[in-house]
Amino acid sequence: MIFACNNSFTGRIFGRVNVWLGIAGSTLMMLYVILVNFVPGVETMAAAFVMPGGLLLMTWMILCTIRLFKLKLVVKMDARQKRAPIMGN
Repeated sequence: MIFACNNSFTGRIFGRVNVWLGIAGSTLMMLYVILVNFVPGVETMAAAFVMPGGLLLMTWMILCTIRLFKLKLVVKMDARQKRAPIMGN
């Protein structure tokens, strides 16, 4: 996820808010996984990282989905405008 967010910096499809939400959420989730797996007895403290990380990632996914649907509509409309007229009608 972090690599996908970093690649979005150079593209012009997603905004900077999308990129930063994805990076922050992925970093917090990765920190949670590392803490829970390698540091004994920190499950309750690690929950402080997983809750905002999960919310940030859900927001990131929703914003990316909305943007992809908008992009799909633009591509469809562009394809309709370039279509050749049907002869005989």
